[in-house]
Amino acid sequence: MLPAVMAGISIASSVAGMAGGLSANKNAREATRQQARNTYAQRMEEIRRQRVENEYTQGYNVAAIGASGIQMSGSSARHLAGMQQEMSRDISWRRMSASQERRAIRAGAPGGAANLATVAQGVGSIASTLYDYNT
Repeated sequence: MLPAVMAGISIASSVAGMAGGLSANKNAREATRQQARNTYAQRMEEIRRQRVENEYTQGYNVAAIGASGIQMSGSSARHLAGMQQEMSRDISWRRMSASQERRAIRAGAPGGAANLATVAQGVGSIASTLYDYNT
Protein backbone atom coordinates (compact mmCIF):
# COMPACT_ATOMS: atom_id res chain seq x y z
CA MET A 1 0.00 0.00 0.00
CA LEU A 2 2.78 2.44 0.87
CA PRO A 3 4.50 2.12 -2.55
CA ALA A 4 1.16 2.89 -4.26
CA VAL A 5 0.72 6.03 -2.14
CA MET A 6 4.27 7.13 -2.90
CA ALA A 7 3.72 6.51 -6.62
CA GLY A 8 0.48 8.51 -6.50
CA ILE A 9 2.23 11.40 -4.76
CA SER A 10 5.06 11.30 -7.27
CA ILE A 11 2.64 11.32 -10.22
CA ALA A 12 0.63 14.17 -8.70
CA SER A 13 3.85 16.10 -8.19
CA SER A 14 4.84 15.52 -11.83
CA VAL A 15 1.46 16.71 -13.08
CA ALA A 16 1.67 19.81 -10.87
CA GLY A 17 5.18 20.48 -12.18
CA MET A 18 3.96 20.22 -15.77
CA ALA A 19 1.09 22.61 -15.07
CA GLY A 20 3.44 25.07 -13.39
CA GLY A 21 5.92 24.86 -16.25
CA LEU A 22 3.22 25.45 -18.86
CA SER A 23 1.88 28.41 -16.88
CA ALA A 24 5.38 29.90 -16.56
CA ASN A 25 5.91 29.54 -20.32
CA LYS A 26 2.60 31.28 -20.98
CA ASN A 27 3.51 34.13 -18.62
CA ALA A 28 6.95 34.50 -20.22
CA ARG A 29 5.40 34.55 -23.69
CA GLU A 30 2.94 37.29 -22.67
CA ALA A 31 5.73 39.31 -21.03
CA THR A 32 7.74 39.05 -24.25
CA ARG A 33 4.77 40.19 -26.33
CA GLN A 34 4.28 43.16 -24.00
CA GLN A 35 7.96 44.03 -24.29
CA ALA A 36 7.65 43.91 -28.09
CA ARG A 37 4.62 46.25 -27.96
CA ASN A 38 6.36 48.68 -25.61
CA THR A 39 9.57 48.74 -27.65
CA TYR A 40 7.65 49.30 -30.88
CA ALA A 41 5.62 52.13 -29.31
CA GLN A 42 8.84 53.73 -28.10
CA ARG A 43 10.38 53.53 -31.58
CA MET A 44 7.23 55.04 -33.13
CA GLU A 45 7.45 57.95 -30.68
CA GLU A 46 11.11 58.44 -31.61
CA ILE A 47 10.06 58.55 -35.29
CA ARG A 48 7.33 61.09 -34.53
CA ARG A 49 9.83 63.31 -32.73
CA GLN A 50 12.30 62.97 -35.59
CA ARG A 51 9.60 64.08 -38.03
CA VAL A 52 8.90 67.19 -35.95
CA GLU A 53 12.62 67.96 -35.85
CA ASN A 54 12.89 67.38 -39.61
CA GLU A 55 10.01 69.78 -40.29
CA TYR A 56 11.65 72.40 -38.09
CA THR A 57 15.00 71.94 -39.85
CA GLN A 58 13.39 72.12 -43.27
CA GLY A 59 11.45 75.25 -42.32
CA TYR A 60 14.53 76.87 -40.86
CA ASN A 61 16.50 76.23 -44.06
CA VAL A 62 13.73 77.62 -46.26
CA ALA A 63 13.61 80.73 -44.07
CA ALA A 64 17.40 81.10 -44.10
CA ILE A 65 17.50 80.86 -47.89
CA GLY A 66 14.68 83.38 -48.17
CA ALA A 67 16.33 85.75 -45.69
CA SER A 68 19.60 85.63 -47.59
CA GLY A 69 17.95 86.94 -50.72
CA ILE A 70 18.85 83.83 -52.72
CA GLN A 71 16.08 82.60 -55.00
CA MET A 72 14.51 79.26 -54.21
CA SER A 73 15.78 77.59 -57.36
CA GLY A 74 18.85 75.87 -58.70
CA SER A 75 21.30 74.68 -56.09
CA SER A 76 19.27 75.92 -53.11
CA ALA A 77 16.19 74.02 -54.29
CA ARG A 78 18.29 70.91 -54.98
CA HIS A 79 19.84 71.17 -51.54
CA LEU A 80 16.41 71.34 -49.87
CA ALA A 81 15.06 68.49 -52.01
CA GLY A 82 18.10 66.34 -51.23
CA MET A 83 17.77 67.06 -47.52
CA GLN A 84 14.06 66.16 -47.60
CA GLN A 85 14.82 62.94 -49.47
CA GLU A 86 17.47 61.94 -46.93
CA MET A 87 15.11 62.72 -44.04
CA SER A 88 12.41 60.57 -45.65
CA ARG A 89 14.87 57.69 -46.11
CA ASP A 90 15.88 57.95 -42.48
CA ILE A 91 12.25 57.78 -41.32
CA SER A 92 11.56 54.79 -43.61
CA TRP A 93 14.64 53.00 -42.32
CA ARG A 94 13.61 53.66 -38.72
CA ARG A 95 10.13 52.23 -39.37
CA MET A 96 11.57 49.11 -40.98
CA SER A 97 14.07 48.73 -38.14
CA ALA A 98 11.32 49.08 -35.51
CA SER A 99 9.25 46.37 -37.20
CA GLN A 100 12.24 44.03 -37.40
CA GLU A 101 13.08 44.68 -33.75
CA ARG A 102 9.50 43.87 -32.74
CA ARG A 103 9.59 40.61 -34.72
CA ALA A 104 12.96 39.68 -33.21
CA ILE A 105 11.67 40.24 -29.68
CA ARG A 106 8.58 38.15 -30.39
CA ALA A 107 10.69 35.39 -31.93
CA GLY A 108 12.56 35.09 -28.64
CA ALA A 109 9.37 34.25 -26.74
CA PRO A 110 9.11 30.74 -25.34
CA GLY A 111 6.80 28.83 -27.62
CA GLY A 112 5.73 25.34 -28.53
CA ALA A 113 9.17 23.83 -28.07
CA ALA A 114 9.36 24.99 -24.46
CA ASN A 115 5.86 23.66 -23.79
CA LEU A 116 6.70 20.35 -25.44
CA ALA A 117 9.85 20.02 -23.35
CA THR A 118 7.86 20.69 -20.17
CA VAL A 119 5.26 18.07 -21.04
CA ALA A 120 7.90 15.56 -22.14
CA GLN A 121 9.77 16.01 -18.88
CA GLY A 122 6.57 15.50 -16.88
CA VAL A 123 5.51 12.44 -18.85
CA GLY A 124 9.00 10.99 -18.47
CA SER A 125 8.82 11.49 -14.73
CA ILE A 126 5.39 9.82 -14.56
CA ALA A 127 6.56 6.91 -16.71
CA SER A 128 9.62 6.45 -14.51
CA THR A 129 7.45 6.42 -11.38
CA LEU A 130 5.08 3.85 -12.90
CA TYR A 131 8.01 1.69 -14.01
CA ASP A 132 9.59 1.82 -10.56
CA TYR A 133 6.23 1.02 -8.96
CA ASN A 134 5.65 -2.01 -11.22
CA THR A 135 9.12 -3.50 -10.71
